[in-house]
Amino acid sequence: MKLHGFQDLRRRTGRERLVEGTLLVAHVAAYVTLLLTTMPLTHALVFAALHQAWFGLHLGMAFAPHHKGTDMPDPDGEKGGHLRLQVLTSRTVRGSFLTDWFRGASTTRSSTTCSPACPART
Repeated sequence: MKLHGFQDLRRRTGRERLVEGTLLVAHVAAYVTLLLTTMPLTHALVFAALHQAWFGLHLGMAFAPHHKGTDMPDPDGEKGGHLRLQVLTSRTVRGSFLTDWFRGASTTRSSTTCSPACPART
């Protein structure tokens, strides 16, 4: 994700590029500094690899189920805003105790994707 963040800077303009670039560089610098000051280099490399792998797995578990089996909009077809595309490509998923524990109960509903202020089902 960080690599894509840096690549995305090319399409940004002026202030957006400066702010996002500064925040990305600050994040990477702080992450590397923290790892290298708290553990040896080999441990830091292994930790970073495992941390990023688990983070990617967690994000995939949290976001992918909303979009499984749904139609994707045609990139050349109808244009819509972010909210419209979220509604069209997400669905409400019922999870078990285990999935709720891993992802949090509010991530299983499309309404929280579209409006995070919606109260979670109890």
